[in-house]
Amino acid sequence: MVVYADILFIENLLANCLILKLASAVSGFPVKTVRMILASALGALYAVLAVIIPSTALLSALGTRVIVSVLMVLIAFRIRTF
Repeated sequence: MVVYADILFIENLLANCLILKLASAVSGFPVKTVRMILASALGALYAVLAVIIPSTALLSALGTRVIVSVLMVLIAFRIRTF
């Protein structure tokens, strides 16, 4: 099966943007478009790396997924403290 990295990146970027926009609407926290795109790009990059380097256990570990998700939220919503 052939997986094109650019298509995978764009699909994940759009899906992440949608999820962050919905999270913004539900939570009431505003999100700037540029920050949302940057956070979504981080998540999309992670998805592409996880497919390109499948033998790396670190990329598929639950902890790594949680860290990437938290970083996406911190970037998108500009949260400075927990």
